[in-house]
Amino acid sequence: DKFTIADGRSILTFTPTSEDDYGTVNCRASNIAGQQVEPCRYSLLPALRPDPLSNCSTHNLTDNSAELRCVAGYNGGLHTIYFVEAWESNTLILNLSNPSPVWRLRGLGPGNALKLIFYAYNARGRSEAVLLKMHTLSRLALHTESDTPSVGLTMNWMLGVLSGVAGTLVLVIIIALIARRCHLQAIQYAAPIQMVKTYKSVIHSENHSPLPPDDKNPDVGSREAFTVCTGNPDLGQSRRSRHLLML
Repeated sequence: DKFTIADGRSILTFTPTSEDDYGTVNCRASNIAGQQVEPCRYSLLPALRPDPLSNCSTHNLTDNSAELRCVAGYNGGLHTIYFVEAWESNTLILNLSNPSPVWRLRGLGPGNALKLIFYAYNARGRSEAVLLKMHTLSRLALHTESDTPSVGLTMNWMLGVLSGVAGTLVLVIIIALIARRCHLQAIQYAAPIQMVKTYKSVIHSENHSPLPPDDKNPDVGSREAFTVCTGNPDLGQSRRSRHLLML
C-alpha cells in the first residue's frame, strides 16, 4: 500500500490480495482548525466479468430486419460492450456490438430460422451467453397483411355504390307517384269538358237536321235544358254549374 499527499491531493494506491481486502475505505482531512467530522467513504469492489444479459426479445420483426433488446446485468465495475451474433444453419451471418444492449439487425432474408447469441464483454472477460431463436417473416405473410386494408377500402366503396343506387331508386319511385297523381287529376278535369263537347255536337246536329221546324220543336213554348256540372254534383244549382239552354 502507498499513500501520498501532493498539491493538495491525497492518493492511496491499494492492491487487494484476497476477497477480504475489498470493502469500504474512509478518508478524513484535517487542518489547523480541526479534523473533518464526517469522513469520505469509498467502496472497493472487485473487477469482474459482466453478468449475463436477461429478458432478450425481438421487436418490429419484418422479412429482412429485426430490433433486439435485452436487460443488462452488473458490468463488473468496468466499461462493458454488448454483443449479438446471428447464426443460420451453423453459419455466422451477423455480429454486432453496442454500448447499450439494443441492436438493429438488417439483411436477414425472408423466412429464415435464426439463432441469436447475446453476451457482454469487459476487460475481465466475457459473460455467459444467452440464446434466443427467431424466424423472420415470409414475403407471403407481408403481402397478406398489406392486402387487408385494401379489402376494407373495397368494401367501403361497394357500400357507397349500393347506397347511391338505393337512393336513386327511392327518388325515381317518388317522382313516378307524383306524376301518376297529376295524370289522374288531369283525367278528372278532362271528363266534364268532354261531356260538354258531346252535348254541343248533339245540339249542332239537331240544328242542321232536315226535318221541318215544327218537327224539331213540337212545343215552341217549351225549351230543353242541358246541365253539365263541372264541380261537386251535390251542389245543385251552384256557381260551378253551367246551363245550356236551347229554344
